[in-house]
Amino acid sequence: MKKTFLVIALLLLTTIGYSQDYPGKGKLGLGIDGINSSPNFLLKYFVSDNLALQVIVGTDLDFPGGDDSTGITKVNGTTFRGGLSVLYHFTKKRISPYLGVEGIFQTKKEAGFYYTGTEPDAKNSLTAGIILGAEFFIDKNFSVGVKESVNADIGFKRDIPVEKSDFKIGTSTVLTARYYF
Repeated sequence: MKKTFLVIALLLLTTIGYSQDYPGKGKLGLGIDGINSSPNFLLKYFVSDNLALQVIVGTDLDFPGGDDSTGITKVNGTTFRGGLSVLYHFTKKRISPYLGVEGIFQTKKEAGFYYTGTEPDAKNSLTAGIILGAEFFIDKNFSVGVKESVNADIGFKRDIPVEKSDFKIGTSTVLTARYYF
């Protein structure tokens, strides 16, 4: 029984990589990443069989409960982000690993209750990094994947009279899903 199971598993694993070609030049994919957190919407376009450009757009909204009182201001939190990725796919097979670079600009305003006149300004940041990922094509038009990034996050603060920038290096792993036309 174990031998039969092992043979079937090996056959499945070896045939996955030898399937027909998947999206190439001119294909457009709509999708999301960060399925397990606040998702970004993705628009991916293959400019050649292996090179793709991807536009990233996302938002977070935070509405604290309760009402403000005299001398207190209630602030709703908002985050808007947009970016671009350049991705090189190594194959056009069912499992398609890729390597790329990504840049995302974000502006964020913290939600909460603040004394009138002390509400925080929005904070801007730029995240730029290297991406390593893979897409698994369930069929010719639909894929799921995983993306690992190593990035630098540069936070720009514009608090008068001091203006400064923060610098962080980090990693992130997100799940992705796409539908190709």
